[in-house]
Amino acid sequence: MKIVIISDTHGLHHDLTEIEGDLLIHCGDFEQTNDVDQWFHSLSFSHKIVVPGNHDHDAAEKLREGQPIFFNAEMLVDRSIEISGLKLYGSPWIAELEGAAFSLTREEIEQKWQSIPQDTDILITHVPPYGILDLARNQEHWGCEFLAERVSDLNLRFHCFGHVHASYGIEDRFGITFINASNISSGVIRNQPITMEI
Repeated sequence: MKIVIISDTHGLHHDLTEIEGDLLIHCGDFEQTNDVDQWFHSLSFSHKIVVPGNHDHDAAEKLREGQPIFFNAEMLVDRSIEISGLKLYGSPWIAELEGAAFSLTREEIEQKWQSIPQDTDILITHVPPYGILDLARNQEHWGCEFLAERVSDLNLRFHCFGHVHASYGIEDRFGITFINASNISSGVIRNQPITMEI
């Protein structure tokens, strides 16, 4: 199975190339819900999974109002889905970021991460765990300490995220492949989708 991971497209998803495979994962900050949903429809993936991010206010509002968000992709907010024998779990939260969608207190977000099932194969969040592909341009770590603690207790195969545009890439640690799939940098698409084979 060919998995393609993207994140932080910020409305520029049409500028992506090499976007084909079996499973597409978007780790949030797509912004334009309707347009990105139409774009999902144009792609030939068998499965399209989305976890929203801190810029996805439209998705957050529709979720609060009980409105449908995507017709051409599956959005995961604190829930799992099984695909080809793999268990994927998605959660969008970010700790105490003023004006952000899906922002929680530190106490609330710690509880959210504890809800990640122990048998998860692929974890999808918007934020990185602290200290892993989370270094911003100002040399500060923008990852979540509570998420790092929880991930260390899980037997994951992959952890996919974005949020920190300056730390795009792949890192293997603790037997887990961590993927920061942020596509945008300085307002344009600079990083192409990351592809993994299972």
